[in-house]
Amino acid sequence: MIRPALLTLSVLLAPTAAHAADELTTADHLAAMTLGVADGATVMVLGSEAATVERTAPGIYGGVVQTDGTAYDLTFVETDPCVFQATFAWQGEAFSIQFHPHNMQSVDFVSPQSAAEFTRYRVQLTGAPAMVLSQEDGEWVDAGDTSPIGTTLTLEQLEAAAQKVLEACPYSAETES
Repeated sequence: MIRPALLTLSVLLAPTAAHAADELTTADHLAAMTLGVADGATVMVLGSEAATVERTAPGIYGGVVQTDGTAYDLTFVETDPCVFQATFAWQGEAFSIQFHPHNMQSVDFVSPQSAAEFTRYRVQLTGAPAMVLSQEDGEWVDAGDTSPIGTTLTLEQLEAAAQKVLEACPYSAETES
């Protein structure tokens, strides 16, 4: 199970870098796959609240929590080939997680449940350890292999994003511990 800090972040994050306005990168697809976020989408935040998403520049996204108007920002950066760091900033706090899609063999979106503003899914990752890392006491630790998301993206859009990520960052057996 993904640790609570990651659950909070996964519920709040948005999509990622693009070289041009219409061109999506692996980071964009990874953000959609793991967080259900894309430009113009509505996503689940804080466990149940809805928030808008807007790409403001390559790698920079923002949005507003609909119930209280609180703004948030997200940067999603490829720090090494097929290693991505997402940093979420909200109400003066920042939190980062890392995604290692080269450790992922498959991605499933299970248990869809319709809600008023979005559809909830559980993202289930299969692969080597350390697919998703969160920071605890300054150290990167394995955050688990499942996370809930809520999004207006369709199952087909989520699956297409996952396919793009898995194609761009193929599973490497050498990454297994």
